[in-house]
Amino acid sequence: MNPLRVERLQAPLPILFALLVVLWTVPPGIYPLGALAATALLAALGAALLMNPRLQATAERNLLLVLLIPLALSFPQALDRGEAVDRLVLMGGALLVFAASRRLRADEARGVLLLLVSAGALLALHGFWQYLDGLPRMLQEVAAGSPEAARLSSLRIFARFVLPSVFASFLLLAAPVALGLARAGRGWRRLLPAAAAAAMGLALLLTRSHGAFAALLAMVFLWSLIAARRRSRWTLTALAVALLGFLVVSWSRDGIVTAGLDGPAVLRWRNYQTAVAMFLDRPVAGSGGGGYGAAYPAYRLPGDNETRFVHNSYLQLLVEHGLTILLPLGAVLMVWGRAVRRAARTAPPPLAGVAFGLGAFLLHNLVDFSGLLPATLWTACALAGLLVGQLDAGGLPGQAVPGRSDTRLKTLSWVAPLVLACGFGLFAALSRDAVARGQQFILDESPGEALAAAREAGEWAPWRAAPYLLEAEILLHNQDLEGEESAWDAYRAASMALRRAPAWPAAHAVRAVAAAALDAPGLAAADLQRAADLYPLARGYRRQLDVLARRLDEQGEGQP
Repeated sequence: MNPLRVERLQAPLPILFALLVVLWTVPPGIYPLGALAATALLAALGAALLMNPRLQATAERNLLLVLLIPLALSFPQALDRGEAVDRLVLMGGALLVFAASRRLRADEARGVLLLLVSAGALLALHGFWQYLDGLPRMLQEVAAGSPEAARLSSLRIFARFVLPSVFASFLLLAAPVALGLARAGRGWRRLLPAAAAAAMGLALLLTRSHGAFAALLAMVFLWSLIAARRRSRWTLTALAVALLGFLVVSWSRDGIVTAGLDGPAVLRWRNYQTAVAMFLDRPVAGSGGGGYGAAYPAYRLPGDNETRFVHNSYLQLLVEHGLTILLPLGAVLMVWGRAVRRAARTAPPPLAGVAFGLGAFLLHNLVDFSGLLPATLWTACALAGLLVGQLDAGGLPGQAVPGRSDTRLKTLSWVAPLVLACGFGLFAALSRDAVARGQQFILDESPGEALAAAREAGEWAPWRAAPYLLEAEILLHNQDLEGEESAWDAYRAASMALRRAPAWPAAHAVRAVAAAALDAPGLAAADLQRAADLYPLARGYRRQLDVLARRLDEQGEGQP
């Protein structure tokens, strides 16, 4: 038996990638080095697909083609090129994960499900520690009355995720799988997945994510409608009624609907209104990946919350990619919906749990944005590919996905572009890490090292605006670094940032300061006017603009 057979080399890769998805539970902007490992494993996953395709990839090739249309049309007019490239990495990684998971053998599929349940249980335990000790300790270290204090005082757990609602979305995916494994097990083998399911259920309650509760309620109700057995329908209907009662009590307790203009329900509704206004301004190709966050300051009204997300993944995709996103989005939802319906009727309990979790995840994204974050989206895509592949193979008892395999040349035609797109994530991660080091050097009062780090960040990812803006800020505050050329270099760097993110108010403000340092108040006034137009609620831009206007008037009166 040859231990170096291609099949043996490929088998652990999807499991390793699933582990990374679970552990890399925050956006790369917070922990940049996590994206390095993610990109490396994406490349390994692509190499595994090239070595042993296992299956014809007609579905993946077609989806890749229809996905390129909205991405290609929205990129030239993207309001933030760096965010648009991040969206390309996100979509490319999602398609790679789906393709690899669809080709899993039954034993590999079981390994991925067990790994997901184990990681979910560990994250739930971490959440319990947060509730009992971590959050109260963190609350003592932040300023009283600050937004961080308000968030921590609620004791809503988030484990390693960026927000409680994102952790809740992950639990919606993992907990039903644990229940399915518990139902399929025998004797003592039921105990561990059952305990994991109970732990994740309690953690879901402690997130106090009302959107997740509502998605769970809706999915239980829908499942009762499509379940094959009448007894199951009555049981699920009773559970739906109990969940509805819990949701009403929870909403009343937390004032979700009755909290007035500052309540979550009202703020979400305002986000949706803002998104519709943005879509009507750019209905065809949208504003590019991440364009909602870039354009939001210009549309923000008094009383609106500060956010980069619509809190509805589908609406945000429509805003950022226009009507052209409807075809790939509709194709994905149709494939997932058919798989969920089929699994609800005929699949064994583990696959039924996967289908239930996917349905709840899709519903949750009607009121949240976990579908736009790598960890939760890639986990969902891994489960979706696993579900589709195992259903085609006849369920988990099968040993292989039937069907002819593509040649390696055919596989290369669609895997190579995806790996290449994900490669941008590697350079973006290195750039983010350099920016983080530059910001730390500023705090350490080492402007020379900070400037070097900012320029290094620009070399790693020249399509991102943040490195150039950081360079401009460093030069403006430390004009002795490059002598008389500092103001010119700062103006140039701010202009480079604006070419990549033309709707960034801070970049216009920094370039205005550089123009003022160059004794060009007219240019400074134009940039400040643009910054004030892009962010009307930022009154500081208006005040600075008034000062410059008075200066221009004085210069005009003094001229002969």
